[in-house]
Amino acid sequence: MITLKHPDPLRDPGFLLWLGRFTGEWETPRGIVEVDRRPDGWLTAHRARSSERASLATTLRTGTWKKEPPSPLGFYPVALSADLVALWLTTADAEKIQRCGGSGSALRYYVGKIETSITQLPPAERDRRWLLWWDAQSLPPSRPAVRRTHLQLLARYRAE
Repeated sequence: MITLKHPDPLRDPGFLLWLGRFTGEWETPRGIVEVDRRPDGWLTAHRARSSERASLATTLRTGTWKKEPPSPLGFYPVALSADLVALWLTTADAEKIQRCGGSGSALRYYVGKIETSITQLPPAERDRRWLLWWDAQSLPPSRPAVRRTHLQLLARYRAE
């Protein structure tokens, strides 16, 4: 298992991978909520088909998990960066993306190539790459409520 550079127990590699079981579409009393990953591996929740933030704690407590996200990259639209492309595609494919000039059809094609690459990798290599990606991300600290929810999930992870 990879050792991450962050000393925070919430950055534990096993825990970050374990959080994947919560990603997907959730049915809640207030409607459908999508639980996705932040670029650093933590979870985030928002109302389906909008950018309105939803409470992760309430979603997990009152919701029912329905289905996985539509892509191994999460919910659409997905954001591509040079680093993310380099993580999953060959150097030649990454260079082709840079030359495509942001064409929508070309970008959709390469998102598909990345998705295929992710799903075809052996699980251990896929996990290794995700951990490298999450460890490289530098995001501001999350809201206190989200951190508390992740601490509760960490306790649950350690109890299993």
